[in-house]
Amino acid sequence: MTRTYIAIASLALAAQAVQAAVPARIQAERAARGLAPKSKIGPGPKNPLGTRWIGFGDGSYGIHGTLDPGSIKRYASHGCVRMNNAHVTDLFNRVQVGTPVHVLYQPVLLAHDGRAIWLEAFPDFYHRGYDYRAAIAALADQGGFRSRLHNPAIEAALKAKDGLLLDVSQALAPRLPLVRVTPAKPAGGAGPATSKHETRR
Repeated sequence: MTRTYIAIASLALAAQAVQAAVPARIQAERAARGLAPKSKIGPGPKNPLGTRWIGFGDGSYGIHGTLDPGSIKRYASHGCVRMNNAHVTDLFNRVQVGTPVHVLYQPVLLAHDGRAIWLEAFPDFYHRGYDYRAAIAALADQGGFRSRLHNPAIEAALKAKDGLLLDVSQALAPRLPLVRVTPAKPAGGAGPATSKHETRR
């Protein structure tokens, strides 16, 4: 598969006690809301970079934690890569300065767990004319499971492009219809009262 590289760099620095330098853009946003501008935020529970900073290139961009886990996988960054604090801490302990860093533009992800084939699709935020279907085919070929792809499920994921995991394997179990269950009364109408309920199996 032809990969679109945004950057090829090396890990420049890693810090456990994170001090966040607030970009000018964010300072301007704060000023527009009537808030006092801040140029730096020290280490601690209110630091937006979370618990670790792994800088690459010239060190002005990096991989870091976050105070807002719900923002992960969303178009909400000022250029860095956000991870859950536990995940970035684990990564921090695995790398060292000088480790190569390749930043890819790949708004579709595919994985196989031995049973299901999981697909995540995101919008083409930078309007590069990304060829989702070619990328999915190439990733599936690489994994050796292209023949198991379920095209209608893929089309549903590409229509939504919401970043949610969807099983796109042909072995999809059909979703059973909503069943209304009404317990039968014992013969003669005796016995405890029963009530209707709905369930999915």
